[in-house]
Order: sequence, then C-alpha cells, then structure tokens
Amino acid sequence: MSLPVVKLLTLTVALCSAGVAAAFTGQDEQTPGYMAMQYARRSHVWNRLDLGGVDAQVKTSPPGSVRFDRRAEGFAVIGFDAAFGSRFGLRLNVKGLYSRQRQSQKDQSQSVTDQTPQTYAPSADLTFLTDQGLEVFAGAEEQISSAYNQTITSAVGVSTTHIHKAAVLAPHFGIVRRAGAWSGGFYYVLGGHVQRDIDQSAFDGSGITSQDIAFVPPRLGVMGQFAVGRSLIDFELGFVQAHGQGLTDDKGRTIYSDYFQTRFGTLIDFGGVGFKTSVFYQTQSYDSSAYVTVDTMPVSALKLLLLLGAPTDHAFFGVTAGYGKDGQSQPEFNASYRLLALAPTIGFLLTP
Repeated sequence: MSLPVVKLLTLTVALCSAGVAAAFTGQDEQTPGYMAMQYARRSHVWNRLDLGGVDAQVKTSPPGSVRFDRRAEGFAVIGFDAAFGSRFGLRLNVKGLYSRQRQSQKDQSQSVTDQTPQTYAPSADLTFLTDQGLEVFAGAEEQISSAYNQTITSAVGVSTTHIHKAAVLAPHFGIVRRAGAWSGGFYYVLGGHVQRDIDQSAFDGSGITSQDIAFVPPRLGVMGQFAVGRSLIDFELGFVQAHGQGLTDDKGRTIYSDYFQTRFGTLIDFGGVGFKTSVFYQTQSYDSSAYVTVDTMPVSALKLLLLLGAPTDHAFFGVTAGYGKDGQSQPEFNASYRLLALAPTIGFLLTP
C-alpha cells in the first residue's frame, strides 16, 4: 500500500476510535477541579454507575445517504479521600468506560463497522492545606485504553484492525480557596501522549502495521462555588488545547482543534431530599470540516438528579441527556450531524 493510503486508513481508525477515553459530553464530570470542589472535607466515599446509549446520524446530500453511529455504554466511577493529620489528604478515583459501537449505513448493502473499546482512568491526588486556607493539590491521571479489534464487514468480506493497548499519564495540579459562602480555584492538566501500533488486515489477507497517537490534551480549568439562599451554585470552565495533538492528514492538517467546555450546576436542599441540575456545553473540537465526527461535534447536555439525604451524605439517581447538531461547509463533505444520548445514573456519596 502507498503511504497516502496507509495514512488515510490510520486517520480513519483514529477518528473511529476518537473519544473512547471519555463518555459523551456531560456524562463524565469527574475533572480534577470538580473533585477538589466537591470533596472539601477530605473524608468521603463515592460511587456512580451509568448505563446509556448514543444514537447519531450523519446525512450527506447529495447523494442523500445516511450513516448511523450507535453506542451502548457503561460508565462507572468509584473513589475515596482521607485526611492525614490536619493538613494532608489523599484522594483516589477510578473511572471506567465500556462501549459497544456500530457504524452502519441506511442502505443495508453498505459496510458495517463494529468495535468495543474499553478505557480505564485511575487518578491520585495529594492535598495540602496552608495556614491561609488554601488547599493545594497535585497528582496525575493515567488514561488506559485496552487493546481491541475493529471489524469492517461488507459484501466482499471482513477486514480487521487491531488497536494495541495505550496508557497515557497526565500530571495535574491546582489550588482551591475556601472563604465563607464562596469558594473558587483553578487547575492545570499538563497532558501527555504515547504512540501505539495499529495492525490492519484487508479483505484479501494482506496487512500493514501503522501507528496512532493516543493523547490527553493540556487543559486549564477554573471552578467556583457559592450559596444563594437554599441553593448551592457551582461552575467550571475548561479550556482544552487539542490543536496539534494526534495525527495529521497528508496535507499536514491536524484533526483536532482547541475547544471549550463549561458546566453550571445548582443543588437545592430541602432537608433530607435534594435536587441537582447541571448544564454542560462543549464547542466543536475538529480542526478541519472533513473530520467532523460524533466525538468532535458541539454537544449540549443536561443532568437531573434526585438526592436522598444531606448534600455531603446521600444516595442519588437521575438521568443525563445529550444533544448535538453540526454541519460541514465544504461541498465535497456536505454532511449534517445529529446526536441524541441518554444515560440513567445511580450512585452515592458517603461521609464516614
């Protein structure tokens, strides 16, 4: 195979496997900043389980074709923090995502792509409380993508791509200031990347080995929390530097661009019962309109939770819903994207 064909195939695999490190926008809120704000007392145990689905359609006109991208996902979070003396604390957290994905055409005669990526992300933070009331934290998250196969089934046969395991370590640090009814701070994720092999076998039995780049982009986050009557308002603004990360096409264009994420939440406590609402938004994260995918298009999400217990000691259940819509401007890629996602969730937060 020629070099341009190899690079095209590698880019296709990279796009199909993009985003497997996280669930859809709004589902995974466990950023370093979120944990620093939520677990202020350094003595908690938490757990959460989501079972959701993503249904996306890509319509191209002309010629009027429709492609589906559908996923069934299981997303879990478990962690705890503990205090050591009056100043030090340790926070541990593990996230896991299991996703069954299928890409198919409305025309049943076209090819079908199946893959089942799994990602795990353990993280650890050491916290220190200063005399001025500042909480300084530093640690790292390791994003581990398990090896998996991608199969493409068509009328002429089955081709298989084996994506090797990749583990990316992303250090981070931050500061939180708590003063009365208002708290705030920032964090920075340094990011990281590793190269992984991709073994591709064609319908005729021939094969090649190419490389992909798994990465965690650098991220700057600003978060805050304040009380208004019965309500506790929290927010986070995330600025993600994804431009230049990962692979480039044969013209030197990168797939990803810098993007912005925001979350605003409200918790209302009625004494034993509470309601929590969070709104999320992520801007587009593709650098070229030729690489719009389910994972790079802009998405909005809404989370609704019912809390049974106190804000710092409760069980909860609810749902996260996501919606995205995007279109490409280039005539040769005149496609319109639509995404719908729904994930019921259940979990707890305990204070020993």
